[in-house]
Amino acid sequence: RTQVTSIREGFMLSGILLAGAVPALATLSGFSERQSISFVGWVVVALGAVLFAILLRSVQEPNFPKLHRKETARAAMKGSLENRPFILLLSAWFLNGIANGIPAVLFLLYMKHVLGATELQRGLLTFLYFLAGIVGIAIWFWLGKSINKHRVWAIAMMIACGAFSIVPFLGAGDIELFVFVTIITGLTLGADLAIPPSLQADIAEYEYLRSRRDRTGLLFAFWSMATKMSLAVSVAVSFPLLEYLGFSTESNLEENNILALSVIYSVAPIVFKIAAICIVWQYPLTQKKQLVIQQRIAKLEDYDMSHRL
Repeated sequence: RTQVTSIREGFMLSGILLAGAVPALATLSGFSERQSISFVGWVVVALGAVLFAILLRSVQEPNFPKLHRKETARAAMKGSLENRPFILLLSAWFLNGIANGIPAVLFLLYMKHVLGATELQRGLLTFLYFLAGIVGIAIWFWLGKSINKHRVWAIAMMIACGAFSIVPFLGAGDIELFVFVTIITGLTLGADLAIPPSLQADIAEYEYLRSRRDRTGLLFAFWSMATKMSLAVSVAVSFPLLEYLGFSTESNLEENNILALSVIYSVAPIVFKIAAICIVWQYPLTQKKQLVIQQRIAKLEDYDMSHRL
């Protein structure tokens, strides 16, 4: 499962890099910014028409599991929320989503007003961040073979906290030091993208054994909702905090204003990530337990099938 999610997220990051590189190359070739972005749009339309058709034709819906029993939507939601490992993982994912969302929201402000980075430097740092994410996916996948996946994710979040702890001490012109932060946090992004969805798939299997019902779609719906909510909370936290601490782009940026931006950009994510680490470190579904779950499901399905025959 980690291999599947790693490959998927690796292609996703590669697509982001390609989508960002195409307008840049088009602009360097003499096209206007509007023409280059339009070109990307037409490429998406052309490729999407072909690739979505192939997807719909080649990927079939799975049959209902052998032990599946129908239920109402209300009962399914109530039952899913009684799944303790699911609630723990969802909470950690939500908190880590806020931790990742705050720097994303404040990235341009931080680069411009704290580091004094040029537009070209901002673009290169963004490219480097996602490139490191692709490399990081391979590293965390390799570690996940010998260490429990939830511990791998927790270790990645710890490393990200260590990198973010440098940020409050950076100032104008410290681009080289911020490159280090960008690479490290980019590498940990690979774990954030690949490991949690794999753990979520494990939970869907555990829920199937626990309730004899296939609630995979509902569980992933909660997962997607938490993703969107974490991004919304990131905005709701970042800008009011900036205003409260006196930061404004319309006024002369004094040292205290710059420090406020640096602290919110780096310290707030550390707080949320530490909370996520505390939740996920003792996550109960280890790899050994997951193997037992799979074996029990196989026995139950064999038993059910033999009685039907």
